[in-house]
Amino acid sequence: MKFNRFTKAALLKDFPFMTEILSKDWPEEVFIKRIDEEFLQSIPTSYSWSGSMVSLSSGTQIYFILNDGTILSNCVVQSYEHGSNYAHSDTSTGEGETILHSIERHGVKETLAYIVARVYGIHTEDHSSYGCQFVIRKPGKGFSIPDLIVAAYKAAAERVAVESDL
Repeated sequence: MKFNRFTKAALLKDFPFMTEILSKDWPEEVFIKRIDEEFLQSIPTSYSWSGSMVSLSSGTQIYFILNDGTILSNCVVQSYEHGSNYAHSDTSTGEGETILHSIERHGVKETLAYIVARVYGIHTEDHSSYGCQFVIRKPGKGFSIPDLIVAAYKAAAERVAVESDL
């Protein structure tokens, strides 16, 4: 949904934790979606490129919102690629972690209420990137993050068992 003063008022009424998150950005759009397994298995990214005529930056930052209203910012390790057009500069890359791994690493599987994704750098114009949108994700009916983590452990154990039988 397009973001304006009225949308903001309605959003803050239903999701009061967004007050702190929105204090840093004015998004173009806000979406509300269900948490699903595909999203939890995704790895957020970060990309930037700089030079005398270019300044590109895009990616996804993840916030965990706990039942008590605590906000964990930038809590998922992003995969990244950062580079430059300047001479003698190296491009750096790194692997990230899935959102599900981060939930387990932070120990918040039982207290996680919402996951907010800030997607930035959604437009590119004149060699620069700008703009952002937020996606608020909440668990659906009958959806259990702890059950997904148990299933992920079980699947990993099965893969190890298959490998060890070779």
